[in-house]
Amino acid sequence: MAVYLSAEWFQHLREALGEARADQGAPDVVLRQVVTGTPGGDVSYQIEIRAGQASLVAGTTGDADMTFTSDYPTAVAIARGELSTQSALLEGRIRVSGNPVALSTHQAVFGHLDPVPAGLRAETTFR
Repeated sequence: MAVYLSAEWFQHLREALGEARADQGAPDVVLRQVVTGTPGGDVSYQIEIRAGQASLVAGTTGDADMTFTSDYPTAVAIARGELSTQSALLEGRIRVSGNPVALSTHQAVFGHLDPVPAGLRAETTFR
């Protein structure tokens, strides 16, 4: 069992994302997720889509097109499947900054991308 947001958990998520594909013709995009107040401090990671391939980078490298920031309880509820990302956004539990057009160019991949795939969710423990 991997602990949510640990190095092992990121490796499992990276493997799950390895199958995600985006529109080859769409521009590259970098989305940053920041989770505040985790038991180990603030955690950030990025989903990068380059040349139609989605990948995960733990930490932050360079600029992001959009940044999504939530507190740890919100991130856990989403990861457990108890709260949808859309509901969290509507309730103001996720703050968004950056260029929303960047997200819309890859709506096909992000619209179907589970923040925590079911297989990984079953193998995750939460502190």
